[in-house]
Formats: sequence, C-alpha cells, structure tokens
Amino acid sequence: MIEPENPQAHITEKKEKTFWLPELDGLRSLAFILVYYHHTIGLFWRDTAGNNPLYKVIYYLDQRVHNWGWIGVDLFFVLSAFLITSLLLRERGATETISLPKFFARRALRIWPLYFFYLAIVATLALCLSPSYTGSALSEVKAVTQLAAFAFFVGNFAVIGQGVVLHLLNPMWSLCIEEQFYIVWGSAMKGLRERRLLLLLLGLMAVAAPSLRYYLWTVDAKNYLAYYLNSLSHCDAIVYGAIAAFVWDVGAEKLKSSGVAQVGLIASAAVLLAPVAFVPYIEASDISIVWVMTTIALGFTCLVLATLSNKGLRAFFALPFLRHVGKLTYGLYMFHFLVIYSLVFVARNQLHISSRLVFILISWPLGLALTYCLARLSWRFIEAPSLAAKERFRAG
Repeated sequence: MIEPENPQAHITEKKEKTFWLPELDGLRSLAFILVYYHHTIGLFWRDTAGNNPLYKVIYYLDQRVHNWGWIGVDLFFVLSAFLITSLLLRERGATETISLPKFFARRALRIWPLYFFYLAIVATLALCLSPSYTGSALSEVKAVTQLAAFAFFVGNFAVIGQGVVLHLLNPMWSLCIEEQFYIVWGSAMKGLRERRLLLLLLGLMAVAAPSLRYYLWTVDAKNYLAYYLNSLSHCDAIVYGAIAAFVWDVGAEKLKSSGVAQVGLIASAAVLLAPVAFVPYIEASDISIVWVMTTIALGFTCLVLATLSNKGLRAFFALPFLRHVGKLTYGLYMFHFLVIYSLVFVARNQLHISSRLVFILISWPLGLALTYCLARLSWRFIEAPSLAAKERFRAG
C-alpha cells in the first residue's frame, strides 16, 4: 500500500508549485475499500443464497469482491509508483540530478514512523497475549524472526520462507515491497540518465514478473505465497505505474484533449479488470494467476490515466469525501486488519457468537468507525509531524 499523501515537487526553476493530483486521493479510497472488503467476510447477510435467484447473484458478486479485494493493494502499487516516478522526473528536470539522500529521507519520514509504531504494537501483543489471539502457528523463535524481518523490510520473504504470517502483520508485507522499490527504482533513476534505458529496464521487469510467477507455479502451484508476496513476481503494478508516469509526463495534454484516448483507456480498464469476475481465486492456485496479475496491473494503470484525463472521472474521484478518506489511507490500511481481527476474535471466542449478520455488523459499521478514529489519530500525532519534518529534505 502506498503513498497516501499529497506529494510535492519543484516544477519550475525559481518557484515551487504543489504537485498534487486530488483525484488520485479518491482512487486511494477505492483501493482501501477493496482491501477492507477482502479482510471481512463480505456483506452478504445470509449463511447461504438458497434457491432465490436474486440472492444467488448478490452472493456471487459479494464473494467475488471479497475474494478479489486484495487487488486494492495493486492499485496502491500503481499509484505509488506513478507518483514516486513523477516526482523523480520533475526533480531531475528541475535540478538535472536526483538527490538520493534527500529522496530516501523523505520516504523514511513518510513510511517509517507509523510502520514502526504498528510493528511495536504487534510485537507487544505477541509477547503479552495468548497465541490464540495473535494467531501464531509459528514457534516463538520463528515469530521473533518474522518480526525482525519486518523491521528490516524483508518480512515478505520471511513469510514465504515460513509459509505463514503472524496474523497482525498481515498489512505490512506490501510496505516491504514498496521500500524495496524505493531503493532499487530511486537508484536506477539516479544512475540511468536516458529515458529509453529506464523504459527498457521497466520492460524487462514487466516480462520477468509473469515469467517468474509461471516458474514458481510449476515448482509448487499450491504455494501461492511464493509468487504473491515475492517482490520480483509481484511487481507488475509497480512497473506499469512507473511507465504511466513517463506516459503522463510527455502526453498529459494530449490525453486530456482526446476523447478517443479517454474512452479507450476506460474501455481498456474495464476489459483488463473483467477476468476477476470469472477466473479462480488466487488460493485455488490456478495457472490463470500467471496472467491475471498482469491484466489487473494494466487495468488499474489504465484507470489511473483515465481518471487523470477524463473530466467526469476526475471530478468524481476528487469529491471532498473521497479526498479526505484518501488522505488517511495509510493509517486506515495499517490499522484496519487489527481492528477487524480483534472484533471478530472477541465476538467468536469470548462472546461465542456465530451469527454471520453480527460479524458483518461489527466488521463494517463498528470496524470502519474504529479504523477511521485510529487513522485520524495517526494522522494528527504521527503522520502530520513527520510530513512537516520532510520539508527539510525537499528536492533542490
């Protein structure tokens, strides 16, 4: 999950202008809701659909969104890569170079404070509470090893190696991939001056990701964590988000003025995202995951470019409520799983509730409200002060 902030950059030689695309905050809201949906049991209130045709349709759609909600992370990846690449392109255009120390300092100040705060919460809960709550099928040594791996932003590989994640660490694997991306891509943009070389690198990565997924699938198809959490096999969305930044950098005005291009982007997004309506879920370990992850990445990339280009989409995703939620998505993303998991755990294990409707009510109205409150507190006391400190490390 990435970049729930309003990035800024120098875009003239003598004067700073804010590089803020408010409509992308709205897309972050969409990404968060998808992920949140995935971590609940959905919204269908009955235990079964029965023979009612309408219930069958609602149940099918509900389960599709629930099981495929993880693609919200890929939308976060596209948005993050697009924004980071855009900022680096602007910095190099304004200063003819990229300051890696300042870039890494800005990224650390944005991600690290809340990341390590949440990691400390999980570590404390793992030490103080019963393994039945923390969800550790891991030994104490392996749990500590996994916590340490996340502290060094390689937790995604630790989970692959151990085959299971300490439950409350669930949201953090994507941030490990993002941190790895910051290091590799920031260094590449610093070292490679020619755009064609950067695009060639992105092209190679775009081919390598599904190729590696296919290889890992042939080795052990049932171990979907090996290709889902692997930074190299799950980089499609990051790659295409970065490519979109190059496209937007040179073609923004053309896309904004071309109705044909906008319709093409919207149609492409719909077609490329359509497979999630019928292909097997990722847990099924079907070979379709080799290509579906690529179409999802391309679909969200088209959606981002369409939103930036089309007035209607731009206005919708720039609605004040969506922008407000988008600003808070880092905190929302970090805390939502802890909230949902804790509420359901108490209801199921302490109150012995088994009603699906009750689980829906505590996960959605109550869970969303608590998650929002925690995100607001996070913004006020952790994120906003860190963003203020970033001013010392502006480009230029």
